[in-house]
Amino acid sequence: MSSNVNDAFATPKSDVAGTTIGNNNSGNAITTGIVDQLKRTRPWVLLISIVGFIFTALMAIGTVGIFFGGGAAMMGGPGMPPGIGGGGLIIGMGVMYLIMTILYFVISLFLLKYAGAIKRFVASGTSQDMETALKHQASFWKLIGILTLLTIVIMIVMMVVGIGGALMGGAF
Repeated sequence: MSSNVNDAFATPKSDVAGTTIGNNNSGNAITTGIVDQLKRTRPWVLLISIVGFIFTALMAIGTVGIFFGGGAAMMGGPGMPPGIGGGGLIIGMGVMYLIMTILYFVISLFLLKYAGAIKRFVASGTSQDMETALKHQASFWKLIGILTLLTIVIMIVMMVVGIGGALMGGAF
């Protein structure tokens, strides 16, 4: 006995005729709205990535300058004994800048990979390319989240050390 009555327990389905770009194996369609939103996002992701690489290059140049400045301060100037002038502090600052330069490079690289994956997805419309794009986006946000938590922890530690130093020094 055949019936035209819909199965009340069947998975709901929507008819989005004419809007499907691709289809993955589970039957979920990638709509033109999804593709359009990613198309609109890509130029901004690419811009931030390129600006990030430019700032990374400027920081790398600055880092080299800091290391040379620290080395010169360690050698001392005319009439100054070697090691006077805070060269160690400058070298420490150079190391911090080097770490920041590497982090900015990695962040910009994640964004560049995300922009490239969006371009491939828009061209192909496959769920695999969309998954790759989202994987690169997730990597970016994971790194930003870890750096945010690390920054908060460092700030708390510095406040505790600062307050402890002030108390030990008799500032209160």
